[in-house]
Amino acid sequence: MVLDNAIRRSQRGVTLIELLLAIMIIAIAFTGLVSISSVALPASAAAQRGAQAAALAGAYLDEISAKPFADPDGISGEANRAQFDDVFDYDGLDDAPPRGANGVVLPGLTSFRVTVTVANTASFGPTGGEVPAADAAAITVSVSSLDSLNVVLHAAVTR
Repeated sequence: MVLDNAIRRSQRGVTLIELLLAIMIIAIAFTGLVSISSVALPASAAAQRGAQAAALAGAYLDEISAKPFADPDGISGEANRAQFDDVFDYDGLDDAPPRGANGVVLPGLTSFRVTVTVANTASFGPTGGEVPAADAAAITVSVSSLDSLNVVLHAAVTR
């Protein structure tokens, strides 16, 4: 008989009130999680777009910086980016949408615009005069987007 009572107690399960209370607690917790994620997702998307813009600006800056300072063939302003052979050829570049060095539009980045300026700069160095202006250039790469994102990278190259 004692064994019978122990078996009956272990087979009781939950009452309807306990079940409804558990469902209500789970629903409240789930609602809280959904509201937190709805706030966090736009911030995460904005951070991702900023990282994309910075990477894009860095890629353009790397491409430009890898070119020689002086024009190797003596022809200024080659017709297209695939022919650019010195840093000054990039001055005035305006890619909307951004393109690779081969001229192909970069997929997934069509809402960005890349502009480049390259200009001789005043002498610079630790004391301000080690590199003459004719031998130094300032490169500015700006990446902007339709949602008012703007990333600007600067670099200096010398002869």
